[in-house]
Amino acid sequence: MPILAVTGHAGDDARRRSAEAGCTEHLVKPLRRQELLDAVRRLLSLPGGPLSAPPTESRPAVAAAPAEGVWVQVESRYQDELPAFLRQCRGSLPVMRAALSERRFPDLATLAQSLHDRAERYGMQDLARQVRDVQRAAIRNDDERARRAIRAMLELIEELRIEWV
Repeated sequence: MPILAVTGHAGDDARRRSAEAGCTEHLVKPLRRQELLDAVRRLLSLPGGPLSAPPTESRPAVAAAPAEGVWVQVESRYQDELPAFLRQCRGSLPVMRAALSERRFPDLATLAQSLHDRAERYGMQDLARQVRDVQRAAIRNDDERARRAIRAMLELIEELRIEWV
């Protein structure tokens, strides 16, 4: 029977432990919807799985679902706080760009640190990593890297989809 491990740990050690525990696949949270669907399809297509034989009338093929953003699980106790935080993130982007264009790297690093801490508090690891990239670029006074990191942060915020747990 196929087993899918879904964990917050991405290292080789975590993958090895999953395999030792008998897991067939190892996915790291937060997941993109398409990534999960692809893994499930692979598991269902293993020899003896329901999709290993050609589809029949009684068992239609599974259709591919479109990717719908970056899904993140957030504890429901943050339902009141998180929307304001995401608005703050969006509102911080023009401030970050202004600090960058004026080469106020310490201000950019401080703002990024504040957003990073809150993203981690809410368990939004992808966002925390992206904001950390902004902070690191600011600490190094690296205009181009900071510009790319801010752009990537915006793209990620736009793709975020919240699942309350």
